[in-house]
Amino acid sequence: GLRASIMAMSDALQSFSTHAYSETHANIVLSSFKNLTQTLRQISSKLESARSQQIYDLDVSVQEVPEAGRPFLLQYALLRSIYCL
Repeated sequence: GLRASIMAMSDALQSFSTHAYSETHANIVLSSFKNLTQTLRQISSKLESARSQQIYDLDVSVQEVPEAGRPFLLQYALLRSIYCL
């Protein structure tokens, strides 16, 4: 997960700081940054999926609002404009 990737990167940087001219340690740092990047991309993708699902669910809910609940639609429109949904 994210914590493990950050910890691995921190460990690699600490090790590299004492072996600044070591190609092996430099490669370990590079690898740890690549792993962190991959982890962040996976998290970003999951968050985007959750965001899209929430937008869809909200759109479906709004379509099901009876006439008496229409003032809710103004709040919905405002939220969509604020969050650029």
